[in-house]
Amino acid sequence: RALPLLRSTRSRPRGIVIFAHAKPGTLAALIRDLNAEEPRTRVAAAEAAPALVERGGDRQAVIAALSGKLSDAVAQVRGAVCLALADLHATEALAQLLTAADDETPLVRQLAVTALGELADARASDRIRQALTDGHAEVRFQAIVAFPRVCSEPEQAWSALRVGLSDDDPHVRGRAAEACGEYAEGKPMPSALVHRLVILLDDSELTETRVAAAIALAESGDRRGGDIL
Repeated sequence: RALPLLRSTRSRPRGIVIFAHAKPGTLAALIRDLNAEEPRTRVAAAEAAPALVERGGDRQAVIAALSGKLSDAVAQVRGAVCLALADLHATEALAQLLTAADDETPLVRQLAVTALGELADARASDRIRQALTDGHAEVRFQAIVAFPRVCSEPEQAWSALRVGLSDDDPHVRGRAAEACGEYAEGKPMPSALVHRLVILLDDSELTETRVAAAIALAESGDRRGGDIL
């Protein structure tokens, strides 16, 4: 499974591997490496691209070079590009990332949704809403993280989190519980979510899910998870 651990919404899923390569020092070197024959060189180049911009590289040119690799033949490269565009907060690449969210490979869909959430652009809300019911738990996990960041109406966010609290996967349920606590910001939550969080206190599949539910309840002023904490 490529699910991140709870409380780690940006951990590197399995399938994206860090390789020890020299970081491209110029735009020309970056483009060369992004088009190298070895996929691992292309992955490393994508990972190094945000640092090139930090050192004064042409941000728009780097984003354009990365966006072109979202059609790379290798899923690992496409995934690494998604994360690099997120690191660059590349709203200019929103359309390409929306397309990547429909990628045939779950890993790429997962990382595209991750990137869209980090861009926090409301134009991605419909696509991330669809990802809440993706057939792969890894994608649903990241959609739970992303959706409250892009939706404009609190009711929509709570509705999405309520769906997540009933997910078949305990990791997704746990992440939804965490998100409830984060989104509540110390204020009472809708009663339907509180009810579901109380049910999760007895979740038998994953200890972290029970703990996340207890924390979310506590952060909204409900002490029913006190024994777990």
